[in-house]
Amino acid sequence: MFVVQGRGGYVAHVQTTLRATGPLPADEAWERYADLDRWSHWAPQISGVSVATPAGARRLRTGMRGTVRAADVVHLPFEVLAVDEA
Repeated sequence: MFVVQGRGGYVAHVQTTLRATGPLPADEAWERYADLDRWSHWAPQISGVSVATPAGARRLRTGMRGTVRAADVVHLPFEVLAVDEA
């Protein structure tokens, strides 16, 4: 579920399910997603990811909050609600 807050306090709750197939084994694809430092490798429009956690915590985990930067112009906040590595 994504929660987006706009101007004036408007909040939108969006829930989605994503399924994908490709040439990589599932565990390798997961590692590319779980390691925040790798996001800009598979999504070149992402110029960086900042997190409000102790230094060195660069792996997705429940409760993590941060900001994704797109082209260093657009900054999108995020919160990880749940992680199931299995």
